[in-house]
Amino acid sequence: VHVAEGSYPNKVRVYGPGIEKTGLKSGKPTQFTVDCTEAGSGDVSIGIKCSPGVVGEREADIDFDIVKNDNDTFTVSYVPPAAGRYTIMVMFGEQEIPKSPFTIQV
Repeated sequence: VHVAEGSYPNKVRVYGPGIEKTGLKSGKPTQFTVDCTEAGSGDVSIGIKCSPGVVGEREADIDFDIVKNDNDTFTVSYVPPAAGRYTIMVMFGEQEIPKSPFTIQV
């Protein structure tokens, strides 16, 4: 009998300059890593939004690139378009991981 591997969002780690609370500069590329090596099976979902007033009157989605690496990690790259508050949400297996959402100030 084949038993499917479990999904453990609480074991996903996120690290890198792109999720630091301060120190990011507008217009400068940044990135962070989502490490799923101990999280079992599941899909990674990312959302990056900026607060109202950063790029318009309303909260706005920020474009990003995500690359699946060979070792069950993902590299997420984005460029904050302007100074302000950003929120980064990381989900694994349709569940938010611990510490998500990450709030950063550019």
